[in-house]
Amino acid sequence: MTNRLAACLCAAGLALFAALVYLHALGQTPIALHGDEVQFAMQSYSIATTGRDLNGHSMPFFFAIADPLIKNNHTIVWFQPMLFYLQAVALKVLPLSEAAIRAPTVVIGVIDVVLLFAVGRYVFPRMWQAALAAALLAISPAHVIFSRVAMDYICPLPFVLGWLLCLASYFRQRREWLLVAAGLLLGAGFFSYIAAWVMMPLYVAVTCIALWWTSDRRVRAILLVCGGFAVPLFAGWVWSNPVMIHDTLLRYKIIGAPRDPLFGGQGGIGVEVLTRASVYWDYFNPSYLFLSGGSRLVDSTRRAGVLLAPMAVFLVVGVVDLWRRRDVVFNRILLAGLLLAPVAAAMLDERYRSDRELVLLPFGVLISVFGVSRLWTRHGVARLAVLALCLASAIQFAFFYRDYLTDYRVRSEVWFDPYDFRKISQYVVSTDAEQRVPAVYLSPLIDYAGYRWKFYLQQRDRNDLFERTQYLPANADLSGVVPGSLLVFASQDPALDTVLKTGRCTVAATVLNEVGSKAAVVLRVAG
Repeated sequence: MTNRLAACLCAAGLALFAALVYLHALGQTPIALHGDEVQFAMQSYSIATTGRDLNGHSMPFFFAIADPLIKNNHTIVWFQPMLFYLQAVALKVLPLSEAAIRAPTVVIGVIDVVLLFAVGRYVFPRMWQAALAAALLAISPAHVIFSRVAMDYICPLPFVLGWLLCLASYFRQRREWLLVAAGLLLGAGFFSYIAAWVMMPLYVAVTCIALWWTSDRRVRAILLVCGGFAVPLFAGWVWSNPVMIHDTLLRYKIIGAPRDPLFGGQGGIGVEVLTRASVYWDYFNPSYLFLSGGSRLVDSTRRAGVLLAPMAVFLVVGVVDLWRRRDVVFNRILLAGLLLAPVAAAMLDERYRSDRELVLLPFGVLISVFGVSRLWTRHGVARLAVLALCLASAIQFAFFYRDYLTDYRVRSEVWFDPYDFRKISQYVVSTDAEQRVPAVYLSPLIDYAGYRWKFYLQQRDRNDLFERTQYLPANADLSGVVPGSLLVFASQDPALDTVLKTGRCTVAATVLNEVGSKAAVVLRVAG
């Protein structure tokens, strides 16, 4: 068997394994759709069926996330385009469902695994080392979690891995088209997720520095990368809405009022710099990286880290090994990538948000495999330690994955959908089938209510019921509410008791979540 055929079979096996892990029970785990997932889903479904977003814009580049229940609703929330169009393609061939809208991120996760194997084939002398790197990425808890949710956090990874693949190939073959391709990939990846606005230019800078050290024709090589990077950026900004840039910077507090602390008020710039430095170093906290993971149950099971715990040993050894051999330019790029991973998250003063720094994964895994290779050369006890740690990684993944598919489903429900809109919609639709409901009123305090409601009604092909839906008036004023209408409240909504005390409503249904706690209450307005 030739090396090329063996590599293809190995890559196919890794892709199949990753696909099985990421696809299993995709519609049931996570147990519910997060607010961001339904926002992506409804905009993508509108693009797939009408060619326009929910605001009526034809094939927009950036998507304004306005409330679908409020006409002419202005928003400063804009999302990057990539996942919307990938979902739209999926929804052209698949019916609207939880699994269908999550399928594109599964595909991205599988592509990541294959690309990392390809990078490993250039970086490592043995195929088993490349296969180990790809396998460790496939079973990394953070990669599993974000390959199974319809959110765009994972979207930059294929572009980062493609960039690494181009550079690894270039430093062997010195073909200039690879530099253009590297720049193009980073430029395209700029529009994959908001953190890429920070990370992709940093990777361009890292590339330019590496080329300055190693290339004979420095200026030409740097211009090729920068030119490739500029092409997608130019096309994107021409297509985009100019208001989007201002709104996005305002949303993330990059710009703001002159008295904002970022600009010197209340503490000054020095305090802000120290705060950001503290946040940055927190992203290298071993407890976060290897034990507990992200701060939210959307990002982590809280029983496993961003990476598997045994990889801590491999990562430390790998960092030391690459630092000693930093004369190899690609080793410097990997170390730089690891150090830069938390920059975007630190800029926003957010601690332990693994979704903001998923770009850490390919660098952390590749460096860890360098650590494995270093230990493997020592023979004896060191090799036994490698085998033991690899076995421990497999065992930890098995426990993590079992917990993810079972207990995590239940304990994370309140993070994804604390109101259980699936059950709410089921009750309202069945009630409307028995006797027409004049109108449905949603409490304005329910997060993502318009998008959640639209998704489940669209799934049941009940757009007519959505047209009869609006938000409850301010101060829970029922004077204009038609008798027989249904009102939907979160179980902890302070207006719920106020409305019940009016005597005009009765409790029609109490929605319980998976652990039997109250999630929402549906009231009926008396005739």
